[in-house]
Parts: sequence; C-alpha cells; structure tokens
Amino acid sequence: MSASDNVITVRTIVDLPEPERDQLDGLCRQRGISRAEALRQALRHWLAQQQPSHSAVFGLWRDRPADVLELQHALRAEMSWWGVAQAKPKSFKPGLKASPACPLMTP
Repeated sequence: MSASDNVITVRTIVDLPEPERDQLDGLCRQRGISRAEALRQALRHWLAQQQPSHSAVFGLWRDRPADVLELQHALRAEMSWWGVAQAKPKSFKPGLKASPACPLMTP
C-alpha cells in the first residue's frame, strides 16, 4: 500500500506469539514484503471470506410456504405463543403445526 492510494491508514499494534511471528517473518522475506503488508493482505482476504455470497443466502426460504398470506398467518400464529394477540383474518387456516422440515407453521 502506498501513500498514493488516497487511503487513510491507522497504525495498529498486534500481539503475536513468537513462533507465529517467526513464521510470518520468514514468509515476508520470501515474498519481499513487510510484515505490515502481509497482515494487510491476510486481513483483506479474511474480510472477503466473511461476506456471504449470493448463492449462500439465495433460497434460504425455499422450504417456507409459497403463499405470502399463509406465511404471514403462520408467523402470527407463532407469535401468539409469545402472548402477542393478533386478530385472525377471514382466510386464516386453523390447525397449523410446526414441522421438522419447516420451523414455521405449516398445514
């Protein structure tokens, strides 16, 4: 990272066990980079890995009821267990029970 990157940097102190610091120093010598640059690269890599990918979160609700109203009623029925009173609309389907496949209420 150079000063021309127009990035504000903040100095940070990191405590490392001596064996890991020695291993880090050896890798830095092999690659011709500073210890600070190696840690910046490792941090960038780790942060990128922490971001959920689209495929990891897409379809999380695929096993939920497809009908939005059915889902709404199931959630409201679940909340009634917590003492939240909800008026039941005309189209409410009684008898919803929890199933292992779908933690929300399903017929």
